[in-house]
Amino acid sequence: DCRPCHEASQQVLGVMDVQLSLEAVDEYIVETERQLAVGVGVTVLGLLLLAAWMVWRWVLRPVRALTMATQRLAAGELDTRVGIDSSDELGDLGRAWNTMASELGSAHEELAEWSQTLERKVDEKTDELEAAHKRMLVVEKMASLGKLAAIVAHEINNPLAGIGTYARLLRKKAARRGSDDPAEEETERILKMVEDEASRCGKIVRNLLLFSR
Repeated sequence: DCRPCHEASQQVLGVMDVQLSLEAVDEYIVETERQLAVGVGVTVLGLLLLAAWMVWRWVLRPVRALTMATQRLAAGELDTRVGIDSSDELGDLGRAWNTMASELGSAHEELAEWSQTLERKVDEKTDELEAAHKRMLVVEKMASLGKLAAIVAHEINNPLAGIGTYARLLRKKAARRGSDDPAEEETERILKMVEDEASRCGKIVRNLLLFSR
């Protein structure tokens, strides 16, 4: 601006030419720009680190916990739980996963209990079948023994009946002769003993037949 810096009523005595160096100002501006760039860089780096930490804290770590818990659950560790206590979607997923793992553990315990019960019942039925098989063998042996006893009794009964019959006939003939010979009396005694013994054996055979039935 070339307009005078004084009033028109004032007399100008002279002009002073003053030169000022702007190097310090330029250096200050450069330094300020450098500090501003460093500050912006540090701020951006801090924001990136903060964002990375937030992603790791709220996303990567819960997902990793779910992945590891899934692997442990697949390996048979049914008591595995995840410690996700946030209120976002991952927290809901973690709570749902814990509920699923708990129900799976309960179902596994019920299956194990049913398996033990089934094994116990199978053992009981096996013991019952073995006992029934033993009873069946005993019954079969008794039936075989009864058949054998019936056959033996039948085979013995016929000769005994013949012996008793002939002994009675001989006694009747001796009685009709009416002899007082001591030999005849001895024969009568022997025939009576044979008839009695045959009768006694017949009773034993009849009891044997009853046993066979």
